[in-house]
Amino acid sequence: METPAPSNQTRLAVLVGVAAVTLTLVSFVTTKIAANTADETRFQALAEQLSFDFNERLRSTARALQTGAVMVANSDDMDRQMWVDFLAASGLRSENGTAGIGYVDRVARGDLEAFEAEVRSNGLPDYKAERAGDHDPLYLVKYIEHFADNQGALGIDIANGVTRRSAAELATKEIRVSMSKRIRVIVGETETPGFLLFFPAFKRGLPIDTAEAREENLKGWVYGAVRVDALVAPLEELYLSEIGFTVHEGGRDEPGRPLWSGGTPSGSLKYMGVEEVDVFGQTWTVRTFPREELVRDPAHRYAWLALAFGLIGSGGAVMLTLRLTDSRLRAMLAAERASEDVKIQESRLRSVFEASPVGLGLREYDRQGELLVNPAYTRLTSITAKDSHDETVFRQTLHPEDLSI
Repeated sequence: METPAPSNQTRLAVLVGVAAVTLTLVSFVTTKIAANTADETRFQALAEQLSFDFNERLRSTARALQTGAVMVANSDDMDRQMWVDFLAASGLRSENGTAGIGYVDRVARGDLEAFEAEVRSNGLPDYKAERAGDHDPLYLVKYIEHFADNQGALGIDIANGVTRRSAAELATKEIRVSMSKRIRVIVGETETPGFLLFFPAFKRGLPIDTAEAREENLKGWVYGAVRVDALVAPLEELYLSEIGFTVHEGGRDEPGRPLWSGGTPSGSLKYMGVEEVDVFGQTWTVRTFPREELVRDPAHRYAWLALAFGLIGSGGAVMLTLRLTDSRLRAMLAAERASEDVKIQESRLRSVFEASPVGLGLREYDRQGELLVNPAYTRLTSITAKDSHDETVFRQTLHPEDLSI
């Protein structure tokens, strides 16, 4: 029997340890990849939902403007109370981003006195229109609600400048909601970054199929003043616990003016989302990035637990392998010693058997009944060891009278 060398035992234990550690590391890496993929998938879903919600909040204001334009087109007379009721019915609130909703009228310079008198008689006794510049007509803010927060905007001429005027005229030209670039929106006694949305209101029943017809039959614009901070704040509450985002005017490769920035990027998660959003004719770029709080998938914990227990198990497998191979080695050594002892005992017995002066014969039934005889037996019977198994030879040595016994 060949006894395994101790070096072979060590190699076997090392192989078992390497195999166990390899399986542990493969399991760890696979689980970590799956967890990271789950994190990135969740990040992408949150980024897409953020862009959708951002647009949807603006669209709620746009739908209100379109409804207001229908109201203006079907109203021969307007007063402040009509806009108070309209704002209440629209469901728009400042916490949703809408700082105010109102109406801009086109007024010829020659009609300014009569226009002011009309507005003052309809509930705004302190109304006064801007008269700067020499352009004609003027685009004057006639009504705006909520009044307490927006009364500073009453009488402003949005035609006195490019940003607001171009947005209003684009809305007329294309009969759609148009948005200005970033401006300072008046809120109470302060100004805050924001923008204006415009939608044209035309005279009822008259054609608007050509640019000339639209210009001739335009009554004015229903507009909404939107605050960037109030627009984004609810989204920040929803998403900032897991992702941060920035918003700036222009495309992804343009150095547009920043509109909003919130959240601190994760130090370990390097992916980022960049999406260009068409916001009523203006291109905004929303950049999203993950925060550490995004990493909450339990698979990360499972991966580290699997690594820890796997390494412990690998050590245990090595120790068990060493114990088992050591036990096998001891058993084989004991078997060899027992075999040597048997051989020694057999040698001693054979020496006694052959040296005995008494004739002896042993029959070994495990060798098909073979008869072993010692030299004294041969001397006594004259039967050699070779013939001792032949019963006929043995009978020839007997006296005839003894054959019947």
